[in-house]
Amino acid sequence: MTNDFSDLEKGQRATLEALVTGVNERVDRNGNTYIDLTLTRGEESLSGKIWNSARWAAVFPQVYKRLLEKKGLVVSTDGTVDEFNGNLQLRIDRMDIMADADYRDYLPRSPLNREEMIKEFDELLLHIKDGETGKLLRAVFDGEVRELFFDAPAAKTYHHNYLSGLLEHTLFIARLGVKLLEVYPPHLINADILIGGILVHDIGKIWEYENQMGSIDVTDQGKLKGHIIIGSEYVGRKAEEAGIDPSVALPLQHIILSHHGTREFGAAVLPMTIEAYLVHLLDNIDAKMKRYSDLVKEFPEARWTGRQRMFNDVEIFLDQ
Repeated sequence: MTNDFSDLEKGQRATLEALVTGVNERVDRNGNTYIDLTLTRGEESLSGKIWNSARWAAVFPQVYKRLLEKKGLVVSTDGTVDEFNGNLQLRIDRMDIMADADYRDYLPRSPLNREEMIKEFDELLLHIKDGETGKLLRAVFDGEVRELFFDAPAAKTYHHNYLSGLLEHTLFIARLGVKLLEVYPPHLINADILIGGILVHDIGKIWEYENQMGSIDVTDQGKLKGHIIIGSEYVGRKAEEAGIDPSVALPLQHIILSHHGTREFGAAVLPMTIEAYLVHLLDNIDAKMKRYSDLVKEFPEARWTGRQRMFNDVEIFLDQ
């Protein structure tokens, strides 16, 4: 069995386990119907073709019916690797649906261990010293929201756009924040507000994005409000529900509203506390470092990349 798409070669017979993230029945130039599939395994995708879908409907009626009913099936496929326009694709001869498989195991996800990240996140919550701030943060990350946060992507494109990407991004910023607190005197920075603000700064992304079988899109709420407004409203609402004075939520809400730094980049207000300004800087550092690490993978043999929008639309030098 071949599981890594990168190992495939033209003409090879292959058995692949993958998640079906796209299904379309089409008609070729001769008037014959075929099924065009997108097979996904982690960060890799491969086009799959079932030629003569009418024959498949007769020979494999249950598989044919399930395929066209919904995407998100995990399947085991047998076929031959073809090439079209320079891209490999699988000509599928047989397919079995893996009913007991979890589709999330085949989606792009953080390379870090999810359970270890959750443990680190909970330890950060426990180190919040102010009682009311700690109470608010526990209310914010309670129940269903906690699980949604741990699985959410951090973006549609550019950085951490995969399962648990938001958790990974948040923890990296928190680690940077902890280092800052080791460097500067405690009277200059409110540690609870800095770390608490880091933990909640992107919480609105839970509702801004939806991850449909690895295809990340912006929700209606995300388009009409954006994660900054959604997150600030949510934190304020949880404070009210928990009977916490609004003044406790205010500095955290300010961090959410200002962490993009400027109105040009979507901030509702400019950072006006040192904690808010630091969260903005740290957020920017981690987003750019993640993008840079992706560029290193995308251009393994290159000295320069193409122009990069995230880096002020300049080419990035990689030969180091």
